[in-house]
Amino acid sequence: MDDEREGSGGMGKVELLTRASHESWFRMMKLKLQAKEAYFTVEKTEEQFAQVVGMADPTKKDEDEKKKPVWDDTLRSLYIRKQALALWMFAVSLSSDDVSLIDTHITAKGVWDALKEKYQKISPATSQGYSLKIASFNASKYDSIDTAWQKIKDLQRLLIAVNCKASRTEGRDTNERLSIDYPS
Repeated sequence: MDDEREGSGGMGKVELLTRASHESWFRMMKLKLQAKEAYFTVEKTEEQFAQVVGMADPTKKDEDEKKKPVWDDTLRSLYIRKQALALWMFAVSLSSDDVSLIDTHITAKGVWDALKEKYQKISPATSQGYSLKIASFNASKYDSIDTAWQKIKDLQRLLIAVNCKASRTEGRDTNERLSIDYPS
């Protein structure tokens, strides 16, 4: 299957969402939704966007009755149209497994949140992979010490970033020092 698909509402090709591409997918999808003026559908629910608190019936004497939320039909119609666009944009850029989230979560906000939760989880293999690359680093395959040093600093930066994300998701203190045991 191609990594990109046609059909993003005249916005060019849409990258297929994968674990490897999730950061750029979310960034590009946010920009595309903003360009189509539909990003609010992943930030707010239909109720948050289209219900207003106001005078539902000024003839009612009860203040609570007067202040019940009512639907603004214009806002509701706008939300429904833009949400359909957002869900369609998601559908054309998701794998068949991920498309099923649209049926499960129904709303653009629900799908967006579920995709973020699924793809932003840190894999323990990622952290172990960076640690292993640092531990087995071979500087002799680089043409200069500066190039080798830059590569190892990049690996260390990635490892620290992954561990900080993991610490935040597990509720640990992110200020803990990272200790790496290097082989002798």
